Amino acid sequence: MPAPSKQRIAWRPLLLEAFFVVLGVVLALAANEWREYRNHRQHAAQALAGIREELDANRRAVDDALRYHLHLADTLRLFLAQPDGRPPTFSRGFTDPATMLSTAWETANATDAVSYMDYDDVLLLSRTYAGQRSYEQQKQNVGQLIYARLFDEGFQGVYGNLANLQTILMTFAYRECQLLESYADAFAHLGEPAATADAPAIPAVCQRLLRR
Repeated sequence: MPAPSKQRIAWRPLLLEAFFVVLGVVLALAANEWREYRNHRQHAAQALAGIREELDANRRAVDDALRYHLHLADTLRLFLAQPDGRPPTFSRGFTDPATMLSTAWETANATDAVSYMDYDDVLLLSRTYAGQRSYEQQKQNVGQLIYARLFDEGFQGVYGNLANLQTILMTFAYRECQLLESYADAFAHLGEPAATADAPAIPAVCQRLLRR
């Protein structure tokens, strides 16, 4: 009696089918990763657009504060040189530092959008916002100092130390010039004009203050 013949397994079609199954899975995973990456990049681009708007608003606020502080410091300088003249008026207070926003930057960090931004952009923006925080701390310290003097001695306590107030004003002006340069660098790096009609060029006096 002859031995039964062995059936040969068709390996080639099976391997080919397995290959296409694995390839399909790999392509599906790659497409999913690409979609996620694209969504993350779109999110990062939206976050960066919000940061640009925020910095532009802050730049205009700092520019306005700088001009007030320079005007007031110059007025005080003239008055101190001729103390018999009319004392200056403080239409916006003894100082009027800028109020700056950081919501867009904080949100970008909280939602991890910064992880998908270019490293150089994040580094420059981090420095810019660090400068803002330092300015805010100075604003808080000076405010506490002035209000303590007002509480203890009234307005005469400040009017009797106008030379010190002029020094404070010029300190604010110095920090505001630093911020305006930081904004200019940030916008230039991001490929946008450093000066617009709403946010004019850095005042020439900043070069003297910063010893450029």
